[in-house]
Amino acid sequence: MRILAAEDDPTSQQVMVEMFRLKPEWHFEVVDSAAFAWWKLTDPEIDRYDLLITDLRIPNGSGLDLLRRVRSDRQTSSLKVLICSANKDREVMVQMIKQGTSDYILKPYIPREMLQKVGSILADVPHRRIDLALGTEGGDEVAVGSQG
Repeated sequence: MRILAAEDDPTSQQVMVEMFRLKPEWHFEVVDSAAFAWWKLTDPEIDRYDLLITDLRIPNGSGLDLLRRVRSDRQTSSLKVLICSANKDREVMVQMIKQGTSDYILKPYIPREMLQKVGSILADVPHRRIDLALGTEGGDEVAVGSQG
């Protein structure tokens, strides 16, 4: 399984990298802008991704903008998308759902919760088998990210 994350906060990036090391069967990459994420998602030289994780507030466009692009492009329209946000505004959540997000997670989140959501989303990816067992490394209960 291939996962791409668009996250501009260096601390959140590092926490995500460490968190996904618990799941070596998932190939994880992180970029720091919507523009770079879009390039990686659409570059024909790069293998296709199974999941995009994006912050709602990200340079070069919002997570919602990136979601709209993903859903409107034939090459990426079936990609699973998980949006992370500290924004608890119900209207924003409704917009994420209307635009076709696979799921969303509120910041700050607990790494175990993120891994569970990712596992559930990837379980729906056709013709692939995943192990939903979670690692229990130290720091598992630390909340991640408090920005948008």
